[in-house]
Amino acid sequence: MRILAAVDGSRAAMQAARYAAELARATGGSVVLARAVSEAVARSRAYPARPPEDPVLREARDELRSVGVPIEARQIVARPGEAITNELKAEAYDLATLGSRGKGESGSASLFLGSTALEVIRKARVPILVVRATEMGDPAGGEKPPRISTLLVPTDGSLASLSAADLGASLADALGAQATLLHVHPPRTPRKAGQAEAEILRTTAEAFTRRGVGVQTMAAAGDPSSAILRVAREGPFDLILMGTYGAGEAWQYRMRMGSVAETVLTGAPCPVILVKHEVTMELDGGVRRHE
Repeated sequence: MRILAAVDGSRAAMQAARYAAELARATGGSVVLARAVSEAVARSRAYPARPPEDPVLREARDELRSVGVPIEARQIVARPGEAITNELKAEAYDLATLGSRGKGESGSASLFLGSTALEVIRKARVPILVVRATEMGDPAGGEKPPRISTLLVPTDGSLASLSAADLGASLADALGAQATLLHVHPPRTPRKAGQAEAEILRTTAEAFTRRGVGVQTMAAAGDPSSAILRVAREGPFDLILMGTYGAGEAWQYRMRMGSVAETVLTGAPCPVILVKHEVTMELDGGVRRHE
């Protein structure tokens, strides 16, 4: 996987970059560290002009060097959200990582998601891994080197959740991880709905079983976002992968799925990868579009 890791000096973004390096190591990929600076800052005489001299890039590169993956550093003159989304459009990436709030951002943009994270999540077409920053700025789950051995994959049978399952199965295979599929249903579920739930879980599990990945399925009742967070906290899980709708879907579905994803992001005890329904990732570098 070729992974873009956005860094800004915040602890959450640095922890997200550690996940980028671990995923790149497991998949035989590489990491591009990206640091956005404003035009005013870039023109300042006191600011280093070359990426290796940028203190944030230098610190991140030194931190990740021991992982043993190819690392490139880039300094981009633009707003953070614009810099990340433009870079993702300009070159081929399989994944991007970032912290839920940039350095200096408050949690007022949308609960505990910063404006940069929201912009990237809504505009980017590649999967996005987000490490949540707590109210004190600490990364949820701590700052230790990532150990990814358990994945939680919520599914509702949609193309978005199937895309997330495909990526989850590929990552679990590369990492030697185990996966748990979760379907959430209303508290009072008719028998026919229960049969449909079993079929959704069975179909989604095929992405894992055909790769020989250990997978278990479970169902929970209640509000989707609350149930996902409850299961994630009880796990414990190292990574959540879930689908979210892109620009091609009807607005009511985007709003519904977007609100679930956003709520999970703001309360998750571990990093979350959001996958839009337009693409399914393959670890050989290809991108397969759903027809």
